[in-house]
Order: sequence, then structure tokens, then C-alpha cells
Amino acid sequence: RYIVKDVLGHGTFGQVAKCWVPETSSFVAVKIIKNQPAYYQQALVEVSILTTLNKKYDPEDKHHIVRIYDFFVHQRHLCICFELLDTNLYELIKINHFRGLSLSIVQLFSKQILRGLALLKDAGIIHCDLKPENILLCTSVKPAEIKIIDFGSACMEDRTVYSYIQSRYYRSPEVLLGYQYPFDMDL
Repeated sequence: RYIVKDVLGHGTFGQVAKCWVPETSSFVAVKIIKNQPAYYQQALVEVSILTTLNKKYDPEDKHHIVRIYDFFVHQRHLCICFELLDTNLYELIKINHFRGLSLSIVQLFSKQILRGLALLKDAGIIHCDLKPENILLCTSVKPAEIKIIDFGSACMEDRTVYSYIQSRYYRSPEVLLGYQYPFDMDL
């Protein structure tokens, strides 16, 4: 059903592959989770959160949250199928030699990110790992449209269960001080 064409990246959780779907003649991104119980369970939470966000809170795809298409188990690895997106915000800034982006692009991206965060707040979800690497451009054709990705650390506001969250350089004061983390930790 999915033909692996390339490896897009990897992380602690496993890796992401660019796959061709013959029945739809389209490319998708498939996140392949390491075959370890903790990663598997957390990936199931990601599937649940994204399914809820996509179907209940953003069925028309207007709030800049990545779309989940499918999930399945292959050779004891949980695999999650997403829409294929382009480069991340960090890479875009790097390509620009860390000179920043134009004010109009910053405004456009900020509005889209805030729209996504407002949706998360309405849904009672905290992303817990929002950073430039987790904000992707939709396509190189429409470079001003972005999506928030990687809900692998996300949690419900009333179930903040992780003691180690957020990437080191983006960690909020609430997490550093050991306080309960609110929605605004994603800001």
C-alpha cells in the first residue's frame, strides 16, 4: 500500500519516510515508531490527539495542524501516515543564513501558529514541544503556509504527566521550575 521512496528524518521515536501511495497517486509521510513499549504507547496518544483535532476540532483543515491519514502496524512497528509537508522553519531560517525573515512573512507565520495554538487551547491540548523544527511549510509552491507537526509529546491539559518535556533550548520556565505546565508554555 505504501512504497518507501526516501527517508526524511529520524529522531528518538524512530524515523519518517517519504512514501508513494499508488491508489491515490500521491506522496505521504510515514512516521515509523521504534519497537519499544514506551514509544508505541506515546505514539498511540499522538494518533488519538491528532485524530480528535482533525475530525472534531478542525475538519475543514483551517487551523494549521498536520493531517493524519492512517495508522497501522508493520513488522511490530506502529506507523503513522501524515500529509507530506516541506521544509521546517529552522531550515528556512538556516537557508537564509540566520538573517531572519521579512516582517510580512513573520506576521503571516505568527498568525497561522497562533491560530493553531488557539485550536489546541479550545481542545484542551498542550503541544509540549513547539519549536521551529516542528513548524513545516506546506509546499514550496505555497511557501507562506505552515502546519504544526509532531504531537508525540502532546498531552491533555488535565493530564500533564511527563516530567521531561520540551527540547532543551526551547524549555519554558514552568518546566524548568517544576511547576504544572499551562497552555501558554507552548508560546
